[in-house]
Amino acid sequence: MNAREELLAAARRLRETAAAATPGPWEDCSDPDGGAWPRYVIGSPGPGSDRGEEVLRVHESIAGHQVVTREDTAWIALAHPGLAEPLAAWLEGVANSGTATSAALTVARAINGTREVIRP
Repeated sequence: MNAREELLAAARRLRETAAAATPGPWEDCSDPDGGAWPRYVIGSPGPGSDRGEEVLRVHESIAGHQVVTREDTAWIALAHPGLAEPLAAWLEGVANSGTATSAALTVARAINGTREVIRP
């Protein structure tokens, strides 16, 4: 896979994954002090609803070990499906420019789960 193909594959994956997810933006509704359980993230209300859908709910483990931190739920909420289209458009723009930047390839590889370009 060349750099252009990597970038376009990442753009496709972003769009497909976001389309199947609960619509964003998402809101971290966990206790801001990090002490209360459960931790949860709420998505935007769907059509005909005034209430957001629960995206994630995490309870403290039986052993009391903290599995998901307040910072984790904040990050999950920040990285909602609404980011997919601008990121995909950026990756496609870089792919179509013919000059794959290091930053764009790093993002594409993280999305695609790959580490290196096989050919330039």
